[in-house]
Amino acid sequence: MARRRYHKKKKLPEDPVKVTIESLAHDGRGVTHVDGKVVFIDEALPGEEVEFIYTDSRKDYAEGKVETLITRAPERVDAECPHFGRCGL
Repeated sequence: MARRRYHKKKKLPEDPVKVTIESLAHDGRGVTHVDGKVVFIDEALPGEEVEFIYTDSRKDYAEGKVETLITRAPERVDAECPHFGRCGL
């Protein structure tokens, strides 16, 4: 029976990283580059300047979520429903 090799995941940086969002991915996440690596950031729009925290890191890309929105894109619209993001509807 073959042995499985378990790779230890590298510890993700805990400090927020300041970036400018370059474009959108096909799934609606913001795309930017940090140290030559593509980073997909939830809830970010092109042209926005954000501070994000890493949620996952892979060999070819990383993922994150917005910690602080520094500069808003003109296309950003506030949700009308006060429960947006919590109820799922």
